[in-house]
Amino acid sequence: MTSLHVRQVAAAIERDLANHLDLSDVKPQDQQNCLLSRGLAALAIQMLTGRESADAGVTVVDGFGDKGIDAICVEETQPRIILVQSKWHHAGKATIGLGDAHKFIEGLKNLTDERFDRFNAKVQPFAPQLSAALRDARVRIVLVVVTTGPSKLGPDVQLAFDDVCHEMNEPGELIELKVLGLAEVHRFLAEHVAGGKVDLDIVLENWGLLAEPYQAFYGTASASQVATWYATHGDRLFDGNIRRALGGTPVNRSLVATLQEDGERFWYFNNGITVLCKDIKKTGVSAANRTFGQFALTGATVVNGAQTVASIAEAGQHDAESLERAQVWVRLISLTDCPEDFGEQVTRATNTQNTVQARDFVALDGLQTRLRQDFALTLAKLYVIKRGEEEPTDDNGCSVVEAADALACAYEDPSYAVIAKSNRGQLLETSDRYYKHLFHRALTAQDIWNAVRVLRAVDTELEARQGQLAGRDRTVAKQGNRLVAHLVFAELKRTGATMPGTDWTDVLTSVPTMVGDLLDLLIRHVELDFADNYITSLFKNVTKCRQLASSVQAELLTSA
Repeated sequence: MTSLHVRQVAAAIERDLANHLDLSDVKPQDQQNCLLSRGLAALAIQMLTGRESADAGVTVVDGFGDKGIDAICVEETQPRIILVQSKWHHAGKATIGLGDAHKFIEGLKNLTDERFDRFNAKVQPFAPQLSAALRDARVRIVLVVVTTGPSKLGPDVQLAFDDVCHEMNEPGELIELKVLGLAEVHRFLAEHVAGGKVDLDIVLENWGLLAEPYQAFYGTASASQVATWYATHGDRLFDGNIRRALGGTPVNRSLVATLQEDGERFWYFNNGITVLCKDIKKTGVSAANRTFGQFALTGATVVNGAQTVASIAEAGQHDAESLERAQVWVRLISLTDCPEDFGEQVTRATNTQNTVQARDFVALDGLQTRLRQDFALTLAKLYVIKRGEEEPTDDNGCSVVEAADALACAYEDPSYAVIAKSNRGQLLETSDRYYKHLFHRALTAQDIWNAVRVLRAVDTELEARQGQLAGRDRTVAKQGNRLVAHLVFAELKRTGATMPGTDWTDVLTSVPTMVGDLLDLLIRHVELDFADNYITSLFKNVTKCRQLASSVQAELLTSA
């Protein structure tokens, strides 16, 4: 028997999505079931991105040869790749099986290896976007399982996904799994019908009131309350924000770590949350004092602090008790009697205030000032330290960011090249060992300029060779660019072609041939030693990159 909620979801798909889904490849007798399954995939995209029905419909790639991937969405701003597998069950009691999970994982592997030729024609238009996103070290891949059954997977299925997440998330977060069941899908549709309205009840400690010119309340809330918001409403909390939760960014991982390890001080380390509300009602609870105040929020949306909310929810999944120790600063702003565009102004203002990055603190290091002077006086070139300054191009000079990349690749330890690929911002943390080893006191402008020119030559040659490669080989050329650069620097040093403090112009002509030879060896050893590994995560793994570098260099010595 089909449950009421399943029937209501089906009705919503037929009403809102049927005209936006391609069923031309489906036999007439199968079209109803296919409509519901594909519509469910499109709904998952809407739930995660807020896209309209037409935009969600075009993400559906379900069909013969889809490799278990029913919808693909590439978000460039975050950046994020969303892959969906959907299963429609009329009874509303079943989820996906182990075979479905393995097929989905196989599709993921082929996609990250850029073996797009293995997919159906519906996937091909996404290839350029996917390829570009996979080259971005910040990219996150969200695997979404959406069904009309429970939101909990079977043990064997969960283990299969846990294994692939563990493998691809070493050393940094790349993959995350979201399971959306009937309850989540139905709640999304119910809230959507209600105009996206999210109502919240919140208790603020030591609260205060700003009455003019527009009503607002402020105070401290328990982190456990905030986790409950997200558990109930998910990303619907952020419908009025310019972006949704960004997943496991370095900042978000730091938030989670602080909650788990130092929850009592979380309030001091976090900027808090701003909530816009259509209306705020102060209840009669504790009306006589401001130690505690209970508020009923109508039409609430988190316009600043989405990452804080999502990180609190994630920390609570791992250790619910940690949230009991943490407090969060919260601002509640009522839009009642406000100008029509006031909510948009608040959203824009709270999300465009400049943030301080690691690079900004580099400008305080006297060494960088000396290097900038050395660039100007010795080489007559620019060396840009501060963010916001126009960065030089071609032969005019370089920035401290490009210098850090080049010096990391030139360093004798391959782990530095891995950091340049996976988390380049860490290279500019002035208190970190990476920065101190790269920007040492004996460093000169000539040393930096030599390294930058070699790295540019390596990147230029790799870009040219990518057009001649396909599949995993092409992905190695893309994702392994920093390890190839490291191998080039090591080979230049081994052969005595370069000397510190001298001009390396003469050796640049040998770089293209060297890149080709080293790339061929790297591709060979990737297939020999890591044939089953995901290329995207392989070149972010220090241990495996050290092994690859060692294997390539050993073969070079043998053939010399």
